[in-house]
Amino acid sequence: MYEPLSGNAIEFGAVVATALADAGGLDLAQHAVSDMSQARVRVEEVLGRLGLWELQPLEDLEQAQACAMACRAAGRSAAPYPIADRLAGAGLSSGALITVVDPAAVRLIHAIAGERWTVIDAAGNVATAVASAPLGGKLGMFTTPADLADWAPGDGDIPPALPLLLHGWTLQGLVDEAIATTIRYVSEREQFGQPLRNFQHVQFSIADMAVRAQAASALGEAATIATQFRTPGALADVLAFRVALLEAAQFVFRHAHQLHGAMGFCDETPVSWLSRASQAERRLPYDHAATTELLLDTQLVTPLEGLFSDATADALLACRGHDKVAS
Repeated sequence: MYEPLSGNAIEFGAVVATALADAGGLDLAQHAVSDMSQARVRVEEVLGRLGLWELQPLEDLEQAQACAMACRAAGRSAAPYPIADRLAGAGLSSGALITVVDPAAVRLIHAIAGERWTVIDAAGNVATAVASAPLGGKLGMFTTPADLADWAPGDGDIPPALPLLLHGWTLQGLVDEAIATTIRYVSEREQFGQPLRNFQHVQFSIADMAVRAQAASALGEAATIATQFRTPGALADVLAFRVALLEAAQFVFRHAHQLHGAMGFCDETPVSWLSRASQAERRLPYDHAATTELLLDTQLVTPLEGLFSDATADALLACRGHDKVAS
């Protein structure tokens, strides 16, 4: 049994997207390259006025979906703030930042030097990390290494599936916006006396981009339900969402650059900023190969719940006040 996102969650995501666009949209990411602290203050204030920091994604399904849509909206403007990480830590303390890392190479996204984070590995072990100076560079402009304290067993308050899920929705937003900005470009740009969108190859490319993004989104909706209700296969569901999303992102950004031509790599075009902002989300904490391997290992312990599982259906009906799935 499968149910789409609630109307309230979708509406809240639209409000977040509008607020971030009014605050500067992609310009915020450009400003963050030279002054991350100031850009973060701006985003924090804008989202604070919407009540985002009061949400707790593990409290109920409505809040979980609202947080997912907020992260998706943040991705659409490449908002320079660790929104997913703060929402993941909402149940612990105000302003807590929690993310999943690969212990072999700890990297944080949108961190400020000296800032303390709580980091988790895929097994649920926990450590404290202190952000160092940003790496810089075109592809690592918002990525920061960190000094790590000793690992300790986690208490299960924050499952690793949650920050992975919310970062997935952030990447989903980046992919969505890459498609939208490419559609605008091929609609406005003319070649041989007609808009690029009239060419069959362009139409097929756009259709393929949209289908891959929508398929990943459907897996994300199921993973959101599984994570909020802490079903046994939640981590596998989130990893499956991430694998599909990474494959969609690879396809979408490759074709977005191709359809933009050389302009797609210029700072003046939105797709260039979206593509670069996506690099950290696509590579951290695990790239496609590492995520796939982790998914296979996780499945050996707990199989996927999936879109139509009894556990997902039970969770939905329990949310409505029922006890069991009707036979």
